[in-house]
Amino acid sequence: MRCVTDCQQLDGVVVVLGAADAALGELAPSNVPLHISDRPDALGRIASAADAFQADAVVRIGAEHPFVDPVFLDRLATTAAAHPRCDYIGFCSQHGGSAGRAALGWFGDWCRTEALWRADREATLAVDREQPTRFLWTHPEYFSLRFIPLPSELEREGLRMASGSEEAWEHALTIHDALGHEDVDWRRIAGLLSGLPEFHGAAVEGEAVSSRAVE
Repeated sequence: MRCVTDCQQLDGVVVVLGAADAALGELAPSNVPLHISDRPDALGRIASAADAFQADAVVRIGAEHPFVDPVFLDRLATTAAAHPRCDYIGFCSQHGGSAGRAALGWFGDWCRTEALWRADREATLAVDREQPTRFLWTHPEYFSLRFIPLPSELEREGLRMASGSEEAWEHALTIHDALGHEDVDWRRIAGLLSGLPEFHGAAVEGEAVSSRAVE
């Protein structure tokens, strides 16, 4: 949350939780609003939060991304401003795989609220309900997509920073201990990991995206 509130291009930050996880709200900074939703899945909760806060668009960051970098989040917002007809903006590798799919852990993704609501109405697969923006970037026939190329330093096979497992969380703690808890930006982490291959998670194959949608 501290990293996200460092963004310069976002109008506000909201913590979105399901009713069963409402107690986690006590961990959020006191000046960050909470949205507690009774919707049963992540897509429904994000869509309800966008409605409640009357947001025109949202940048979604999962709690499993402890190393999210505000520079990348601001890049999403400035790209959206430059391309007002886009429904979804994310990052991708040089091979066309979505960074969201690869779970690198430094990125969020941007989506227009109207597109998010459509996804909420039409998505039926469990994976689309639990990964709130997946329905958008896997359906270019419905949505206008744009992808930002990853920095070259992050174009490394198997580099995975999302802490979606106990082992990955232990790696995250080790990185924090090695670098300290202040100013842990992606360049410092990438530099550390370049000599520590044991911290690389398994490679995850990403869906291809159209090259015409890549900046």
